[in-house]
Amino acid sequence: MLQRVQTIYLLAGVIWTVSMVAITPILDINQEPNGIQGNPILLATYAVVVLLFIIAIASYKKRNFQVNVNRVNTVYNLLLFGGLAFVAYFQIPQSSSYKAHLDWGAVVPVLNIVLLYLANRGIIADEALVRSLDRLR
Repeated sequence: MLQRVQTIYLLAGVIWTVSMVAITPILDINQEPNGIQGNPILLATYAVVVLLFIIAIASYKKRNFQVNVNRVNTVYNLLLFGGLAFVAYFQIPQSSSYKAHLDWGAVVPVLNIVLLYLANRGIIADEALVRSLDRLR
């Protein structure tokens, strides 16, 4: 539950993702900050990432399932970062004469991947501990 360090990592991922997406701009287009509200695909991907974090927190009793959910969440975060880079560097410059680049909000998927790695490491360590204790019985 919440006393496990991996649950703290997952909860930090939820709080980090929701707060940074709501507050920090993702893209700068001609020196004007823009969030993800204009792109429904990126908004849906962020929603899926948060939902996967919540599913992983809620499934604390099923450690193998939790590891698999975190792996899927890592893939979604990689897709999200790739989608942000694609929008910033390929889609916007070709559609107009705008100059676009990623802003601080694009760091969200990268930190999420680090938090998911740390959570998976803790979950796998818990699973190894439980298996070693089962051997002693």
